[in-house]
Amino acid sequence: MGFDTSHHPVDESLVDRALGHILRGAPIDDLLADAVRIAKVRFRANAWGLGLTRVDGVEGFDAHLHVWGRPFFITVDQGIGEAIDRYLGAAVEDVDAIAREMIAHLDPSLVDRVTPDDGGQLPDDAALAEQIGGTLGLLHRAWQGVDLNAPIALPSGDHAPARELLEREVPFAVLRFVADLRPGWMDRGYVWPTNLIAEARGHGGDAFGAPSRLLGAIADHEHLSPFAPPTITENYMVGGYLSAPSVRSVREAIDAQHETLAAVYDEPGQEIAPMRTSVRKLREALADADERGFAFCEATEVYSGFSGIMN
Repeated sequence: MGFDTSHHPVDESLVDRALGHILRGAPIDDLLADAVRIAKVRFRANAWGLGLTRVDGVEGFDAHLHVWGRPFFITVDQGIGEAIDRYLGAAVEDVDAIAREMIAHLDPSLVDRVTPDDGGQLPDDAALAEQIGGTLGLLHRAWQGVDLNAPIALPSGDHAPARELLEREVPFAVLRFVADLRPGWMDRGYVWPTNLIAEARGHGGDAFGAPSRLLGAIADHEHLSPFAPPTITENYMVGGYLSAPSVRSVREAIDAQHETLAAVYDEPGQEIAPMRTSVRKLREALADADERGFAFCEATEVYSGFSGIMN
C-alpha cells in the first residue's frame, strides 16, 4: 500500500542550473552528458544488485536496503557517502569492480557466484539525454508562453496550456533532473517523513516546508498558483522540503525517535523489520544530506521497483 516514496539529499547548485534552463534557456549540455553516464553506471550497478537477489541465504544481505533502497548498489554500512561518490565518479567500465567489492563485503566467496542481471536495456545516449532533459526544455517553452498562456506541444502530440504545465510540473521535473545527477534513496509505502513524524506525533515535522525552492521565480508569477504542498498527497510529486540549515535538527530528531517511528505501522503479530529498514533508509538519506551540507526533500514516483525504475 502507499506510494513509491523516495528521500533526496538535494544539491541546490543543480537546482539552480535546472531553473536557469527553464527560466532563461541556460545551457545544461555538460550536466546532460554527466547524467547519461550516471544513468549507465546506475543501470550496471543495479544489474549486480539484482543478480545477488537470485542467490539464496546470503547472510547480511537486505535487498530492500542494498538494492531497492540505497543509491546504486551499496552493501557497506560505514562510508556510504564515499561509496556513492565512487559510483558518481566512475566510468561505466569501472562499475563491475566496485560492485564486486560490495558483494565481497558480504561474503568473498560470493564474488564468483553472482552474475549481473541481464534483463532490460537502456536507450542510446541521445534518447537518454532526451529523457533526462526533455521536460526541462518543455517547461522552458511554457515559461516563454506564460503571459499569453500559450498552448504547448507535448511529446504525445497533444497540447497543454503553458500555465497548467508550470503549475503542475516544475518541482517534480527539477527534482528528477537533480536525482539523475545525484540519486536518492527509494522506498515503498507510508514512509515519507512528514507523514511518519505526524503519525508518530514526533518531533521535526514542523521544520519541513513547501518545495518552493524548486520553483524559483515561477513561485511568484502573478498568473500562477503552483501545486507545491508541504507534504505528499498524491503520485508524481515533491512533498516536504528542508533547507540545508534545517537538516541537522531533523536528522537528530529522527535518529532519537527511530524505534518509535519504526513501530508506527506495526500490527500485532507482524514482523516490523521492513519498517525498520524503511526508517533506516530515511536516516541514511538525512545523514548524507547533513554531511554534504545539502537540502533534503521527500517525493513519490521518482523511482518505482514495480516499474523497474531504480536509483
